[in-house]
Amino acid sequence: MVRFTKERLAQFEDVDDILNEFLSPAERAENARQAVAELEVLKALQEAVRDAVIEYLTKEAVGVPAFTTKMQTSTRQAYKILNAEANVTLATIAALAQVIGKRPKLVFE
Repeated sequence: MVRFTKERLAQFEDVDDILNEFLSPAERAENARQAVAELEVLKALQEAVRDAVIEYLTKEAVGVPAFTTKMQTSTRQAYKILNAEANVTLATIAALAQVIGKRPKLVFE
């Protein structure tokens, strides 16, 4: 395990220098590939949450202010959900399920 002190970290200009020091090009490429794959999954989850909220808002004729109040969240967070940009927690998904009257189901394909 590599331990970094402030003095050791000061020897590097940025994170790329650290990664170049400790990872091979193949390892860095694999990390990049995994990061892209993880982002794709995160985006799919964000889109699924967004779609459920839009369906609820449309079906129930509920506006964003009322949705925000029911979710007990900020307007900013509500719009992040609607733009599929929110990094929602499982607790948020559970609260959302209560508000929209659905039970979430996670499916791995």
